[in-house]
Amino acid sequence: MTEQQKIEAIANDIQDGIYGWTQKCGTEWQKWTYSLNQARKIYDGELIIQLNIDNE
Repeated sequence: MTEQQKIEAIANDIQDGIYGWTQKCGTEWQKWTYSLNQARKIYDGELIIQLNIDNE
């Protein structure tokens, strides 16, 4: 998997709400651009996400 593919996979997860937030307004292009920018930050380690997963 290339670096770009990894970033796009993270962006898809952001779009799906896996990280606890989704972009609620804007065009689909704006939402995808936002997700890609956030995914790049996550991939580069600039944005750390704490997932709270309850197994209850």
